[in-house]
Amino acid sequence: MRRFWVIPYLTYILAFGLIPLILTFYFVGFNPSSIKGLITDFPPGTFDLALYNTLLFATVTALISTLLALVLAIRVDSLPMRWQVPMSLLILVPYTIPFISSSMIWYTLFDPMYGPFYYLFRLFHIPMVNMTTIPGLSIWAVIIVGIWSSTSFAYLMIIGGLKSISKELREVSQVDGASLSQYYGGVALPYIFKIVLTAFLVIFVLQLGNFDIPYVLTEGGPGYSSTTLPLLIFDLLYFIGNFSGGEAAAALLAALATLPAAALLYVMRSGGLYVRLPVIKIPDKVYDSLLWLVTVIILLFLLFPVYWMVMLAFRPSTYDFVTPPILYPIAFTVRYFTSAITSSIPYISTNLIVGIFVAVISAVLAGTASYIMSKQNIYWLLLITIYLYSLPATSFIFPVYILFENMGLLNTWWALILAEPIFTVTLSAWLLFNIYRD
Repeated sequence: MRRFWVIPYLTYILAFGLIPLILTFYFVGFNPSSIKGLITDFPPGTFDLALYNTLLFATVTALISTLLALVLAIRVDSLPMRWQVPMSLLILVPYTIPFISSSMIWYTLFDPMYGPFYYLFRLFHIPMVNMTTIPGLSIWAVIIVGIWSSTSFAYLMIIGGLKSISKELREVSQVDGASLSQYYGGVALPYIFKIVLTAFLVIFVLQLGNFDIPYVLTEGGPGYSSTTLPLLIFDLLYFIGNFSGGEAAAALLAALATLPAAALLYVMRSGGLYVRLPVIKIPDKVYDSLLWLVTVIILLFLLFPVYWMVMLAFRPSTYDFVTPPILYPIAFTVRYFTSAITSSIPYISTNLIVGIFVAVISAVLAGTASYIMSKQNIYWLLLITIYLYSLPATSFIFPVYILFENMGLLNTWWALILAEPIFTVTLSAWLLFNIYRD
């Protein structure tokens, strides 16, 4: 195929990615009042706290979710083939739930009187407090939900790396008498260290711009104790009306995301990144038992909120406000589910129509471009693709908003259909590039 077929893809990411990103910095310019608004429009110390919360949220979420995913990936990879798919499906269940829905689920879980945490407080004799309402603890509630929603995505990347290891390499290690702990610690993990690091960096950058979880769970409160930069941007735009300050905050967020995104590009571009790790020989039965123990705990963490969501959706609301909370199905009703569906038909139709158009655009643009990129080694375009996917939406949303406002497309399907693919087409091109290369 000719390079001509890359032009539609390149045109799109330029129009809705690179150019809006550059314009975001241009709109901020060198006007000191834009930066000043980040500090003067809020109580003293708010900006510093938001910056700290953003980095804390992104770092801890990326680190712990990657480690949990690594344990799960090792557990699944060491299972017989017939059990690997069912286990993977269980692990990926949280990945199917949107950030907003997951935040609402966890909001009920954190309730010390009517949520399941009631039993943990009683068991460990902890004061019954709601983490989302306590300064100093609210940001950690946000981090817990971030870890829960990111682990499945990290697992998807790491298990793919483990599956890329040749069978011959594993067989050679077995012939040499290596135990499971020696194989994964001394062979597999060093081999896929590049992929593990990639998973960490991708999640870190994505969480820098995560708006849904902190907004739905705490709204940045109490006070500004769990406010992150995306929430600060939202407040500047919609409550204070300081658009220049909002653009300055978005530019700062883009600059913050650029550093780890550049590191991600370096990792992806490097031919190899082998790291030697300390290896401890553990008997296979002990190692296998430890893996199962940790895996069961992680699966409880991942799946119980989903179980709790389904149970709340299909039981009468009178059982939702009972102390101690009822953890098992006691009554069944479809009234709330039916009501939710019938009242949300316009939103469901919007999701379906926009989703179909976005999927088609992503498949057409990314399908052809990624094939040519992989076969003709167009790495510079791959690097731009990964970089745009890594940036938070607030890095380029303002120029797109202004464009749609001037075109009269605000609050229309066309605005969503044209803007949404910047997130899906870049991810699709990245994934398909690797598939075509293989």
